[in-house]
Amino acid sequence: MTIAQPHLAPAPGPARERQARLMIKIVFGIAGLALALAVLAQTTGIGAEKVVRGQPVQSRLVTIMAEPDGALVMRDAASGATLARHAPGEGGFMRGLIRALSLRRDAQHVAPATPYELRRWDSSRITLNDPATGHQLPLDTFTPAVTRMFAPLVGSAVQQQAPTKHQTQGN
Repeated sequence: MTIAQPHLAPAPGPARERQARLMIKIVFGIAGLALALAVLAQTTGIGAEKVVRGQPVQSRLVTIMAEPDGALVMRDAASGATLARHAPGEGGFMRGLIRALSLRRDAQHVAPATPYELRRWDSSRITLNDPATGHQLPLDTFTPAVTRMFAPLVGSAVQQQAPTKHQTQGN
């Protein structure tokens, strides 16, 4: 009958130190390779997805405000016509979207009644722009349903508007 010996870690020695140095070199080598590939991708554009919006073909300035009863209402900024109305508890996506955009506006002290711009591009993309903050949100990055929801709101009888330099940056 033999008595089980407790497992002892091997004593530190030259082989163990070489193994530790090798592992450290491997970790730094992988990190260096990742950094080099990231710099290469940034400078050459390799692996980058270019978003092509094209030229704007329609735009409409809209205001999006909460009513005293809790409804969220989108109106044409020029005519005041109601384009969409979401009763309390409805329009969760629109409410979340406006909540996020409002944070930027609040940080820059922009009045809530300042219009947003819905813009349709010749590539059929639709963006919601905030001219007051310079933020541009491509709506097709969410789901096709979101694009379908906003498409009729751009409308057919819209203001044709040439883009300003600030609005076309990032195209």
